[in-house]
Amino acid sequence: IGRLWTLNPRASIVDFGLRADLRGSFNEWQVCRNLVTKRVLSIREHHKLFSVLRPFRTATGYSHSTLIITADTQPASDVRYPRHTNAAKHDTVRMMQKVEIRPATTCSADQLREAMVDAFSDYAIPMRLSRSEFDVMMRQRGLDLPSSRVALVDGAIAAIWLTSVRDGLAYLISSGTRPAFRSRGLARAMAADCLAYLRDIGARSFQTEVLRNNEAALPLYLSLGMTKFRKLDCYRLAAPISPSISDLGIRQVDWRDIALQVATLRDWRPSWQNSDQSIAAIADTVLCLATHSGADLEGYVIANPLNGVVLQLAVRNGARRKGLGLALLGALQMQAPGQEIRFINISREDDAFHALMVRAGADVTTGQFELHMRL
Repeated sequence: IGRLWTLNPRASIVDFGLRADLRGSFNEWQVCRNLVTKRVLSIREHHKLFSVLRPFRTATGYSHSTLIITADTQPASDVRYPRHTNAAKHDTVRMMQKVEIRPATTCSADQLREAMVDAFSDYAIPMRLSRSEFDVMMRQRGLDLPSSRVALVDGAIAAIWLTSVRDGLAYLISSGTRPAFRSRGLARAMAADCLAYLRDIGARSFQTEVLRNNEAALPLYLSLGMTKFRKLDCYRLAAPISPSISDLGIRQVDWRDIALQVATLRDWRPSWQNSDQSIAAIADTVLCLATHSGADLEGYVIANPLNGVVLQLAVRNGARRKGLGLALLGALQMQAPGQEIRFINISREDDAFHALMVRAGADVTTGQFELHMRL
């Protein structure tokens, strides 16, 4: 029928955000007539969907899990399903696969990591996470298993939707579908189930970041009701820095010693993964370098030594344009000689930071959108 349907026997049919309430007896003829009445389906499409639903119900019995049915993406008038062709056999097998949307509480960390690595294997920025790197990443971002979702196809993880919830705010850490299971609507099904759960527990908002050139994920997020909140830039610094001023009293400190002062140095709110809460969650892992003027914090840089990502870098307003930013970066490089330093999710509006990256010789890499929606 040229569309994708997410079927949940307990609640509704969702067609790209449109819900048709189907509470009560779940009969495939009633489903189709209901959608025709609501002008979701034409009469021709109604007969096509009915022909798919009846044998599917007979084979599966409509288990209490969420079921996914996909159909050809051609216009309805062009769809053909000759029973003797190999394509028809492939479609039949695919439709007969049992798909379940479940909370991620049923999965181990290793299973989630393996699914993420596979899902991002052909991504613009592939993720090759070791178990320890995955654990730090999830701890940093605050993985919440009850709100996270996985899509299981015949019992195996086909897609992930990993989320965090802090103080009534929710965040999508990562969403990905393994290559063999794409174009089945699994991400949309997980999103619908997750967002319904977040509303039930009283979460007020939902946010994430997405690469600006990600033509697969961005339309999905926007169709869920998310909007572009701000542009975020990313940089890569490989060449060594030779700051003009070397003795500025830069010392390694504990995050907890500067946590109460860092907000006074910043001009904009860090993204979720770089927030103070995220840093506090991995305080035993991060490297913090800072310089003070008496008891006052003058500048600081915080990085994850496992991957070379700078989480925060700021200089007090009155101490800027004196080489302190470059000196902090130089001191950071001395801690890990030869390691590439990366900056993720820098506000596009921060002209001073961009100027610092130019002076340091950093290269601009891919950029992201930060997306938000109210729940």
